[in-house]
Amino acid sequence: MFLTVSLFCAFALLIILYPNRSVGVSARNDIPGPGGLPCIGNLLQVFPYRRQMISFMELLNKAYGPLSTLTIPGWGRLIVINRPEWLAHVKKNDISMYTRGPVAVSIFEQFPGLETPVASEGEKWRSSRKAIQPIFGRKSFQDHLATAMNELMPTTTRLLTNAAKEQLPFDWNDLAGRLALSIFVKSTFNLDTTMLQEDTKVLTESHELISSVCELNDISAGRLFNPYWHITEKFDGTWFRFRRTISVLWKAIDGLIEERSKSLALVGDVDSRETDFFSALLKSYSMTNPLFTRNIMVTLLFGGRDNTQSSISWALYELSRKPEWLNRMREEAIALGQSGQRPTFATVSSYVVHLAVFYETVRLWPGLPKNARYATADDILPAVPEISIPETNIEKGTYVLWSDKIIMRDPLVWGPDADEFNPGRHISDDGKFIKPSGPEFVTFGAGLRYCPAASIVPYEWVFIWSTLLPLFEFEFLDTSKRFTGDFLTNQMAEPFMVRVHEREV
Repeated sequence: MFLTVSLFCAFALLIILYPNRSVGVSARNDIPGPGGLPCIGNLLQVFPYRRQMISFMELLNKAYGPLSTLTIPGWGRLIVINRPEWLAHVKKNDISMYTRGPVAVSIFEQFPGLETPVASEGEKWRSSRKAIQPIFGRKSFQDHLATAMNELMPTTTRLLTNAAKEQLPFDWNDLAGRLALSIFVKSTFNLDTTMLQEDTKVLTESHELISSVCELNDISAGRLFNPYWHITEKFDGTWFRFRRTISVLWKAIDGLIEERSKSLALVGDVDSRETDFFSALLKSYSMTNPLFTRNIMVTLLFGGRDNTQSSISWALYELSRKPEWLNRMREEAIALGQSGQRPTFATVSSYVVHLAVFYETVRLWPGLPKNARYATADDILPAVPEISIPETNIEKGTYVLWSDKIIMRDPLVWGPDADEFNPGRHISDDGKFIKPSGPEFVTFGAGLRYCPAASIVPYEWVFIWSTLLPLFEFEFLDTSKRFTGDFLTNQMAEPFMVRVHEREV
């Protein structure tokens, strides 16, 4: 009886202390937001949207504006900061006052893995970031990326030529992923994969690496706003599916490591002619930290594919709705090609229309559509007088949450046509490309975590499209409106079916 009374009193006390928020979270009556329930806060409102958080954030934005707050168990207090000024402030103080926080790190330690740039902070983050930095340097670009592009694009054009002859419908999103990952694996690891071939059977068959990374991406995204995923996944089978899939990925990567290690004859071999990043990584870490080597490769396969794939996939979707820009790109590619020009790191700026379409695509469809940081110290967000919001206190232990997608579609930031695909906004009256910049343009991040591939992806993108458009016409088999799937990155939710036709050259 005494125990029952004690439990009842304890529960009643918690209800009194936390009448509308999660246990352990202090009140914030100065910031608007949806009312919560005692002890669990907004859990019941968030949980149905745990796989549609962009939609939930859009509802918050519509109801409360760019600044709102809520609480859920596990996360504690979240403050939504959908304004470029606030995001720039957080990015400026990233690492020093903001980190990914325990929720995100605990999930990313599972995938991509321990000690990777997305699952570490402080000195460990700096070390892992330093380990992958050589990939994105000018020397790596000159030595490996351009070579990979010149090898793989002819294969792609022959594949599409065969698809055109067979009048074969295929998923453009899948092909974009195969192309992006093939380029990355070739340029970074100097490995040839079977995911991109001339035979059209690749357009209808799954590939182990791609399917594994996609499934792990999907599962990890589903964990972010489910504070009880450790429990629920045991009942719905997701945990066992995750372990099975990541084991397949690890086995494939371990096989690549073993194969390259043998070819390098690592023991005593310090003069190998292999100069690619993969060989350098193995020489530096495979003997001293094999787990780090494998996890870095998982990270690179995940990150090296997704941003490039998204920009290629969403571009064709937008171009299908605005074919005049597709025609302008084709005319530009043909004209520059006839003058003997090919896109290189030095000449890519000549492709004004291509670049305008690229940056408009990644403005509307940024690689990371939602993100968060955890405050490790008290902070103050700057005031935004034009929308009558004063300085806002951020307490230590608070998560700040934002959506690049919402910020870059905000009419108050990008004008009344912010939600429309309009590459012309990136071209001046005299026909020159205007590169968008921060704080309004946030696709590639800012500060210490600025995307190291920010200068590489536009080059790849221009090379791909300037090669394909003079050779092929696209027939769009499904013109319905498309949406982002609930992944860690901005992947298209459903297949984007197209058919290609050869053009007369």
